[in-house]
Amino acid sequence: MKIAVDCRMIQHGGIGTVLRELLPLLLRSNHRFVLLGDSTHLRAYANLDAEIWPFREPIYSISEQMRYPRRALRGVDVLLHPHYNVPVRPSVPVVVVIHDLAPLALPDLFSGPAKRLYAHMFFRLAVRGSARVIADSHFTKQEIVERLAADPASVRVIHLGPGRTFSSEADVTPEALGRYGIAAPYVLSVGNLKPHKNLRKLVEAFVILKQRRHSPLGLVIAGQAFSDTGRCEELLGLSRGELRQKGVTLPGFVRDEDMPALYHDASLLLLPSVYEGFGLTPLEALRFGTLPLVANAASLPEVLDDPELRFDPVDAEAMAEKMALFLDDPDLRATKIAAQRKRIDRFSWHVTAQKYLEVLEDVGARPCS
Repeated sequence: MKIAVDCRMIQHGGIGTVLRELLPLLLRSNHRFVLLGDSTHLRAYANLDAEIWPFREPIYSISEQMRYPRRALRGVDVLLHPHYNVPVRPSVPVVVVIHDLAPLALPDLFSGPAKRLYAHMFFRLAVRGSARVIADSHFTKQEIVERLAADPASVRVIHLGPGRTFSSEADVTPEALGRYGIAAPYVLSVGNLKPHKNLRKLVEAFVILKQRRHSPLGLVIAGQAFSDTGRCEELLGLSRGELRQKGVTLPGFVRDEDMPALYHDASLLLLPSVYEGFGLTPLEALRFGTLPLVANAASLPEVLDDPELRFDPVDAEAMAEKMALFLDDPDLRATKIAAQRKRIDRFSWHVTAQKYLEVLEDVGARPCS
């Protein structure tokens, strides 16, 4: 069977992580693969006998539809599309991955009528025009069925693996964080700096926590750097200077090779997001012995099954109390870490890849209508 994969987002954060973890495993199968994207980013996969087809048109653009490389799809049995910006008139059956419906569920957080219209159009097109839909969580499947009137039988839930693959020789010494101006003790949050990540409420909870404690505890929010001060105040409620005074560090982008140290030295990981299709960072934190606390919202209960590790994301007081509970009781924290580290064995990229292949093989083997 010949399978094409749209890999233009391979350098991105969440979706890029999924592609980077799954591609080497998919390519070990007996199928042939055509990878569409920037050939400089895909060169390594040519060594795994993948055919690389240059395709660099920006996502969400008119040009990606006008110039979709349909010649590359000749002889292809199925196209795997890792995002909802599917080709309007595909020449082969499509399996689309929908990670979440945030633009539909939280329209006020995604600015511009044009972007909202695009999301409404293409989510529906992706569901109706694709042979099968893959969702990262049961929460996302329910959203797809309810918001897009999808046939439940057409949506397959496949949980992701336990985050990024880090080197077994990763440096977890405190010196690895020196270039970012980070020093323990600190609580950590990792992810894109977007409104639905609820970081403003996290900062509010941290300030409450600091008012009740006299320790040098800091808060590190790792993600892309802010381009302007106004955006910083909009998302976090305080200026850069005010954040520094409160003990909040914004290191910007942290390289993958430095993430193990960032997780390892953290006292807790906080994921306060009000909307997630899945949660990779809690699983990454657990692998380095750091206890994650997450919002009791969206798909996150599927990632952390212990209700004691969840909090109301709109209640800063409750979030502060939850942090204090585990910061003040190291034995309780260690017990919870041990229990959850056993559970993360449920999440495996090898299992995820096998389930993706099952869907692709099923769709690719269907007779053309």
